[in-house]
Amino acid sequence: MEAATGPGHAPCLVLCHIGRDVVDIDLGMLHRLIRDECLTTAQAARRLGVSHDAVRFVLQEQPAPSGAATTARWERGATVRRARAALPRDKFARFFLDEYRSLKWIAEHAGVNVDAVKVLVRE
Repeated sequence: MEAATGPGHAPCLVLCHIGRDVVDIDLGMLHRLIRDECLTTAQAARRLGVSHDAVRFVLQEQPAPSGAATTARWERGATVRRARAALPRDKFARFFLDEYRSLKWIAEHAGVNVDAVKVLVRE
């Protein structure tokens, strides 16, 4: 079996492993999930209903463009601000200390990533 190579052609073995998920991915939506919502590739895959391997493959071939005015520090700050807005101190304390919720659960509940919630823990 000879694999097709070159621009626009992925090796057959990779595509056979990933399946139809690659063609099912809305590239614009994937890029928004990664850049605007700061989701991990695994979280984006779950949101899109496709495999994690497919998302990683698509992003390797067509990375999400970085915004002209955005930097990693700015994005992290924006995510932490969203976490603070969604989780006032008393609400966060209730989830974490009283209800023994995991940081992952709290992050999903607030619609942010776990790293943003970890910042709230340190505060």
